[in-house]
Amino acid sequence: PIETVPAAIGAVAFLIYKLVTNRLQVPQVKRKYAPTAEGQNVEANYANPEPAPEPEELNSAPVRRDVAKRKCFAVFCPGFLLLVCLVSLYLLQKTALDGSESCAREELLEPEPSQDGPSDIDGKRDVDVDKAAVHSDLIRKVDVQESMLPVVADEVKVAEAPLVVPVTRLVLGEGTDSEHVRSAYYGTLMVGSPQQLMTVVFDTGSGQVVLPSAYCDSKTCRSKHRYRKSKSHTGKDINVDGRFAPPGVPRDSMLVNYGTGEIAGVAVEDIVCMKNSKETEALNRTAAMIEKQTTGLDPGCVNMRFVAATSLSEDPFLDFSFDGIVGLGMDALSQNEHFNFLQVIGNHMQGLGSTSPSTFGVFLASSDAEVSEFAFGGWTSGHTLEEVSWSGVHNPEDGHWIIPMRGVRVNGKLLEVCKDGTCKAAVDTGTSLLSVPSEAFAPIFEGIRHQASPAGHCVDKGPLLQLELEQYTIVLGPREYSQVRPALRRPKRKFQQGPAVSSNDPNTRSDLRCFPTLLSMDFEAPLGPKLFILGEPVLRKYYTVYDSQRQTVGMARAAHRHGPNRDELLMRVAELEGLQKGGRSNPTMFDIFRWRLAVQRLDWQL
Repeated sequence: PIETVPAAIGAVAFLIYKLVTNRLQVPQVKRKYAPTAEGQNVEANYANPEPAPEPEELNSAPVRRDVAKRKCFAVFCPGFLLLVCLVSLYLLQKTALDGSESCAREELLEPEPSQDGPSDIDGKRDVDVDKAAVHSDLIRKVDVQESMLPVVADEVKVAEAPLVVPVTRLVLGEGTDSEHVRSAYYGTLMVGSPQQLMTVVFDTGSGQVVLPSAYCDSKTCRSKHRYRKSKSHTGKDINVDGRFAPPGVPRDSMLVNYGTGEIAGVAVEDIVCMKNSKETEALNRTAAMIEKQTTGLDPGCVNMRFVAATSLSEDPFLDFSFDGIVGLGMDALSQNEHFNFLQVIGNHMQGLGSTSPSTFGVFLASSDAEVSEFAFGGWTSGHTLEEVSWSGVHNPEDGHWIIPMRGVRVNGKLLEVCKDGTCKAAVDTGTSLLSVPSEAFAPIFEGIRHQASPAGHCVDKGPLLQLELEQYTIVLGPREYSQVRPALRRPKRKFQQGPAVSSNDPNTRSDLRCFPTLLSMDFEAPLGPKLFILGEPVLRKYYTVYDSQRQTVGMARAAHRHGPNRDELLMRVAELEGLQKGGRSNPTMFDIFRWRLAVQRLDWQL
C-alpha cells in the first residue's frame, strides 16, 4: 500500500544516515596480535587504537583541514538526507490527497466484499462491473466535490471548452440588387452509421436539429443532401415521446416555424457527430475514455432525436445551400429536452469532464486570416480581450437568448426609445444585420449616417452607436453598421479631377455616403414590441457566451488579428499616397509593404 512507502523511505534513510556517521566517527585500526610464551602471535581480544599524535601534530595544517572537513560533512550529510526525506514525504502525501483520475476510477472499480461469502478459487470473486453505474458514480463524485467548493456571488470562473467546432460563413445575395446581404455560419454533421454528411447552420434562434429526409421530394429538398434512415443501421423512427414507431402505423408529425419559413416532419433518433471538431487541452481524457466505454461514442458524438423534414418552404430554404439547421436555443424552443441540442450536447460535455457543460461560445472571424468557431462545454478565453460581462436572460421560459436593455445612445446622446424600460435585445447568430424596432429606426438612422471619407470607404471615424445592457455597453462604429453607397443627389462636376470632395467638409466625399445597414422589425408580445436583434455586426466585434443552466448571456470584446488586411489596404491607399494615386489596380509586394509601414503613422479604427 502507498501508505507504507513513507515509513519505508524513512527507515532506509535512517539506516544510511547511521552507516555514514559511524563510518566518519569510528577510526579504522589494523588488527593487533599479542605475542605468547610459545612465540606465536595470537589475535588479541581488545582494541588497540592508534597512538595519539604528538602535541605539535595537533596544530598542523593537514590535521586542521581533516577536522574541518569531517565537521562540515557531519553537518551536511544528515541535513541533505533529512531534506530528501521531507521532499519524498511531501510528494507522496500530495499524490495520496489529490489522487489522479485513474486512481479514482480504480477505487470505483474495486468490488466491495459480498455478504454471500467467498467464492471461486483462492478466495477471489468474479465481479460484473456495470459501466453505466460506474460512469454515473464518477460523475456524481465529481459533482459532490465541486459542490463542496465555496461559491462566490456574481462571479463566474473561466471555463475552457473541451470541444471546438469550426464554421464557415455563407454569403447570400452578394452581387445582386437585393437591399441587404444575408449570411449564415454553417458546419458539417455526420449522421447515422455509416455516416452521412450534412451541412447545417448553427442558429441561436431555434432549439432543435432539423434535417431534410428522403421522405421529402419537393424542389427545395431535392436541392440538398437528404438523410436516409434506411442506410443507417442505428437510426429508428420514433414518436415525440421517444417510443418506437413501427412501419405502417400512424406516427406523430411535427411543425417548426421560423421567422421567414416553415418546416414539417417526423421524429427520428440516430447518432449525430460534429465533423472537424477539435479537442482542446480542457478535455478530460480519462472521462472521455469512460464515456467511450459506456456509450461507445467518441467526443463530439451523441445519440440525438431530431426532426426529419418531409416538407420545406421555398422561402428561404431554397436559396440556402446548406442542408439543415442546428438550434442552439433553450429548452422552450424544442419539442422536449431530448430534442434540445444544448441539453443533449450538455450531457455529453459533462461526461467529458466539463465544468460548464450547458455553455457554448461564439467567435466570428473578421477576415480570411481567421476561422469562425463554436465552442461547446465552455468558451475559449483566448478569443477575448477582457473579462466576460454577464446579463440575465429575460423570461427564459420563452427559450430565446433575450437580455434587457437600459438605453440607446448615438454619439453619447440618449434616445427616447428606451426610457420606459421596455427595450430588450435578442442575441441571434441567424441574423446578418442589426435589427431595431420601427420606433427607433428613424432616430438611429438619421443619427449615424454620414458622408464617406475622401478615400471612399466607411471604416474610418464616424458616429458611434451605443447599446446599453445591464452591466455592459456595446459600442458600434461605421465599420460595423454601415456600407458605402452612392449619394442620391450627385454633385455637378465641372472640370474637376479625382473624387468629389464636400465643400462643407473637405475630409468627406459628397458623392458617397456611409449608409447604415439596419433592419426594421416589429414583434408582438411577449417578444416585442421594443426588441433589438443583435446579429452579425455585434457578434463579430464581441465574443458571446451562452449559459443555459445559469440562463445568462456573456459578452467580451473579441480578440481579432491586429492590423489591416490586403483588401483594407487597397481600400485606403488614397489616404496613404493621396487622392490622385489611389487607382492602382495591380499593387506590387513592395507597395503592400510600404503601405503597412504607413499605417503605423495613421490613427485608423480597425
